[in-house]
Amino acid sequence: MDERLPGLDALRVGLILLGIPFHAALPYATDSLGLVHSDRSSTAVAILVVVLRTLRMPTFFLVAGFFAARLLAKRPTDVWLRDRFLRLVVPLAVAAVTIVPLQRALVDAHRSESGIWIGAPQPTFHHLWFLVVLFGFCLAVVVARPLLDRAVDGLARLTAPRRGGRRDDLAFLAVVATAIVWEVAVKALFDAEISPEARLAGTTRLALVYLPWFVFGYALARVPGAMARFATPTPATVALAIAFLAVDIAVAPVPNLESFSALHLAAWTGASWYVARAAVAATAHLSFAALPLVRRLGDWTMPIYVLHHPWTLAFVLLLLPTRWPAEVQFLLVTILTAVATAVSCLVIDRSAILATLVSGRRLPPLTPRRTAPAAVAAPAA
Repeated sequence: MDERLPGLDALRVGLILLGIPFHAALPYATDSLGLVHSDRSSTAVAILVVVLRTLRMPTFFLVAGFFAARLLAKRPTDVWLRDRFLRLVVPLAVAAVTIVPLQRALVDAHRSESGIWIGAPQPTFHHLWFLVVLFGFCLAVVVARPLLDRAVDGLARLTAPRRGGRRDDLAFLAVVATAIVWEVAVKALFDAEISPEARLAGTTRLALVYLPWFVFGYALARVPGAMARFATPTPATVALAIAFLAVDIAVAPVPNLESFSALHLAAWTGASWYVARAAVAATAHLSFAALPLVRRLGDWTMPIYVLHHPWTLAFVLLLLPTRWPAEVQFLLVTILTAVATAVSCLVIDRSAILATLVSGRRLPPLTPRRTAPAAVAAPAA
């Protein structure tokens, strides 16, 4: 685990930021998993949702698994788990009693407006399901770590063979094929429509859907050189990423995992794996992660994740009655949400209490504190 990949933290930041256009686009897609849906849809916006859905969460769970293994190698297990509890469960608990009820109230207040209808049933914690799933993965790692380490060591060696080249491509293709079988099996297990009374089952399904990416990222961190090889795809890997993504866009224009057929699910799974590898390869060796802006956005990832969704919902509900084209509304919602979220983060920066509640920790100061220069002794006469 000696690779220096500073760009991975920047990739994590980018994936969080992409949540803003993703959630801003959901109400205007041809079908929606969002809380609300407009009667003005856009094919272009729907394609954007498909692309972002394919990239964001699979890649994020892969990166999360990678960093989980790296941190566990440097810290005692109890210290690592306590940190995960503070960073994940505390913001989840605070948002669950503030933001989630607020979002429900916003939706209820606009139920009777024309041009708006309520979207698909949501997981119990709405967009915060990711925190529930990620902390569940962290608990599973602690409980099953010895067995997991032995299993993922073998998996990482298969995906990073010493010879590389074609053998590397075939090994990764085998991983993707296994993941497709897994996802189809999960679909068969949860094929019944998720009802409002069974929303927790929706979170369980999401955990099973994204489990392979987390385990794979964990595996890549277990064997020295595995991530470096993974982040150096061959031309065949790039070609397959483009091909899978094209098929995903063609056969799965509706961004609703619950309604995927086996073919749609296979295309999405294959595209997600290859696009995730391409995203890691494109960013892993970049050096701009040390820039102050990128580092600050890294500090803000949890506030951005928690707070952008209610802002998005508020601006969507504000603009839907205007009857402007879907593309125009989407762009305005994205811009307004980005600005409002940034302002919210600046406010949080000024309060240690708010930072602890929303981020699970006190954020470092915006500018480093200056220390007074040491006194210079006068030269002897």
